[in-house]
Amino acid sequence: MGLEIFIPQSGLVNSSPVFTSLPPTYICMGELFEYDHSATDSDGDVLKYSLVNPKQGGTPDVPIPVPASFYQPYPPVIWQSPYNLTNIMAGSPLLNINA
Repeated sequence: MGLEIFIPQSGLVNSSPVFTSLPPTYICMGELFEYDHSATDSDGDVLKYSLVNPKQGGTPDVPIPVPASFYQPYPPVIWQSPYNLTNIMAGSPLLNINA
């Protein structure tokens, strides 16, 4: 997953979103999982969610490479069939995000 942020011009007061609840610590295989990740922002910023193509970086052997800048720019991951951005993990229904 990735993160995209727009930082407004300086001089404006900005706040951070406050999430309605924390995600569960576990989910059960074979069980439908729905999670409300809604949040509010006191200064009215629009909050949108989306799935994005993850980037390569660390590996299982070196999960936090040092220096991190050695790997920049980070290339997108190479998906193994049948997975892709619209099929991130197996399941029925497929994982989706309501923006």
